[in-house]
Amino acid sequence: MSGSSRNTNTGLTKFLPRGSTAVTLAAVTLAACTAVFYSHDQQVQEKQVMRAGVERDKERLRRIRRERLKQEKNQQQQQQAGE
Repeated sequence: MSGSSRNTNTGLTKFLPRGSTAVTLAAVTLAACTAVFYSHDQQVQEKQVMRAGVERDKERLRRIRRERLKQEKNQQQQQQAGE
């Protein structure tokens, strides 16, 4: 029985060679770093897209205001010319 208590190879460790703990840790760390980088990159891209949408909306509102002011000015000039 004392021989079986020394055998700690259970599950997946039966198939992995010695030193595989470091390889596993490196793989998990790489996967985690990749996930964090991907998530961060996605958020940066989404922020840029949203910011561009805000800028388009602001420019559209400026254009509408300019057109309305121009129309009001033309109406006032026509009213003054008609008087």
